[in-house]
Amino acid sequence: MKLKGWSLEVVGAYGMITIIGAYFLNSFGFVLADNIWYQLMNLSGGATFIYYTLAKQAWASLAVNSVWTIIAAVSLWKMFM
Repeated sequence: MKLKGWSLEVVGAYGMITIIGAYFLNSFGFVLADNIWYQLMNLSGGATFIYYTLAKQAWASLAVNSVWTIIAAVSLWKMFM
């Protein structure tokens, strides 16, 4: 399903709020980097940003968000292994 208009912007806003929220929570000591919720916030925020940047054809942001999402996924994988 291809989102357009305001619905695409909602997806982008979710990604931004989730990633910044995770960074805030970690920076101010509310969660640690090895907390599953912190990593899930990074994973879901990064994944939605990947969709958003693909739709907007923002290639530099796509690269950053892809790496961000991969790091979160690997961190989660290591938590469960």
